[in-house]
Amino acid sequence: MQADEVLQLLNNYGKYPRIIYFLLCFVILRGVFSVFSIMYIAPTTSHTCKSDRWNSSSVSVATSDCSAFVYNGTDNVTYECMDWSYDKSPEESIIAQWDLVCDQEYIIHLSTAIYMVGNLFGCLILMPFADKFGRKLILNFLLSIQLILNFSLIFSNSIITFTILRFFIGAANITIALLAYCMLSEVLPSTHRTLRVIGASSFWSLGIMSLALFGSLISDWKILQIVLSLPNLVVIFLCWLLPESISWLFTHKKFEKIMEILNCAAKWDKKQLPGDFNLETLQHSQNHDLLLNDVKVKNDFPSNSTLNKSQDSSYEPNSYQSKNSIKDSQEQPTESTENPCAKPGNGNKDIAENDTWQYTELVPQTNLNKNFELKTLNIKSLFSTPKMLGYTFIMFYISTVNSLSYFGIILSTPSLPGNLSWNLFWTAISEIFAYIVTMLISNKLGCRYPMSAMMLIAGFSNLVAYVLITYYTFQTPLIYIFTILCTMVGRFGMSGSYSILYLLFTELFPTAIRNQAMGFASFFENLGGIFAPIILLTTKNIPFVILIIFGVLNVIGAILVLLLPETHLKALPESVEQIEGWSEKSFCQIFCCRTAKNATRKQFTHGERER
Repeated sequence: MQADEVLQLLNNYGKYPRIIYFLLCFVILRGVFSVFSIMYIAPTTSHTCKSDRWNSSSVSVATSDCSAFVYNGTDNVTYECMDWSYDKSPEESIIAQWDLVCDQEYIIHLSTAIYMVGNLFGCLILMPFADKFGRKLILNFLLSIQLILNFSLIFSNSIITFTILRFFIGAANITIALLAYCMLSEVLPSTHRTLRVIGASSFWSLGIMSLALFGSLISDWKILQIVLSLPNLVVIFLCWLLPESISWLFTHKKFEKIMEILNCAAKWDKKQLPGDFNLETLQHSQNHDLLLNDVKVKNDFPSNSTLNKSQDSSYEPNSYQSKNSIKDSQEQPTESTENPCAKPGNGNKDIAENDTWQYTELVPQTNLNKNFELKTLNIKSLFSTPKMLGYTFIMFYISTVNSLSYFGIILSTPSLPGNLSWNLFWTAISEIFAYIVTMLISNKLGCRYPMSAMMLIAGFSNLVAYVLITYYTFQTPLIYIFTILCTMVGRFGMSGSYSILYLLFTELFPTAIRNQAMGFASFFENLGGIFAPIILLTTKNIPFVILIIFGVLNVIGAILVLLLPETHLKALPESVEQIEGWSEKSFCQIFCCRTAKNATRKQFTHGERER
């Protein structure tokens, strides 16, 4: 039995997995507040230079945003402003409270970039703890830490203190979000995962709507910060109801805990576990995990192994069969209670022959007594083979591009004409529409093609908008409307692509190092988040240049995604070998190698007929 089969059993008990699902979705929702609250804490604030210091009948004073021009009758002298008047009170904006204008304006963008650096810190330093100590423990710990930091923010007496606290809030917030997505994927079987994980992203958009609502009703930034911190308090108490990730328990062979979770799920649904399902049934999977994760055959496999790759193009290394299921295709080995894998002094774990699953690539049926060596997965496994290295690089690239484009678009919302709250609200609406479309398509086609299509939509829409703005400069109302439409379509594509990203993370990285791998991928994701406010600041006078940057990077990403293996309806991987064994259509196969593909299909058909 594999972890995915246990998850299928868990999802037969409707109430319990639904409670887990919506609780984790609420964890995702409250994460929006820490990321985007800066738009209300430091909103765009109009300011003019105060002229009080030059009050005199002998001089005339003219002021601008950052300077004062004083004429004393003979000379015209320009002074830098030392004090300003604002259209918002210090209680409404930290910009007015700490005079973050003119030559200090960059500090707000720098503070946002440092928040993203905190995200990066959390991905690299905090995520690995979840692989070692469990998802639930680290999740609850970080929720508590973030609650304390959120409340501490209102006591900041300078932008330096404010920024340092935001750094640590960012570190906790990204780790909590990644853990929530990881636990969502690990509580759902492969048949339900695509639809529900992408659907969970709609709660992120609901969080943006909630932020727009609270931001429009509460003008004092400190009161707003308190209100936005309260969901963390609620989640801390509710998250103690969460069970530990079954996939993590499976990997660490904590079968008693798994039985407790399944019994609890059955009680919630007023049902009973199947009569033939017990702890002993689960422990059969221990041998399977040992063969998959910890054991690697030193010798070459014989050509007459149970399932030969060359004979079956649909071969997958995660396919396993019990001995009874292959008795028609191959002669059974002699039954024996003696352990064929255990030799005195060889340090191997005891594996009973009659409990051994035939893992075709790792344990050939004809030679179970080969020498084994223990193999422990670590983060280096992502770079252990050329193919896995390529997959990892592509994941890192599309993570950076998705984050750069998404946060670049969202963080530019305050600069758009109109009301900030309404702009955010309509942004969330377009995101939800993107999630629905992506969810329906991905449930049928998997992750690669929808993600590639969404990145192409985002890329080409931004490029078309750039051409219209550069060469036509809103010459007619129709061009203006079409340009706005292109940018909205680009935002739609970017949101749809981002919604698939975390699902791809969880389905392409092995369970034993999934959180570490997601942390590394999110490291590059947050590099994009760091550069987004910097690009917005440096292109302030030429804002539409960001469209061509986002456009080109997304088109390149759309091509690279096609090189990844398809993960649709596959159980979560347990090893690098399992991932590499998945049947993938590379870019070359899609566009160039139709002949090779047809030859492979004919060979497979011929092999099937022989059998």
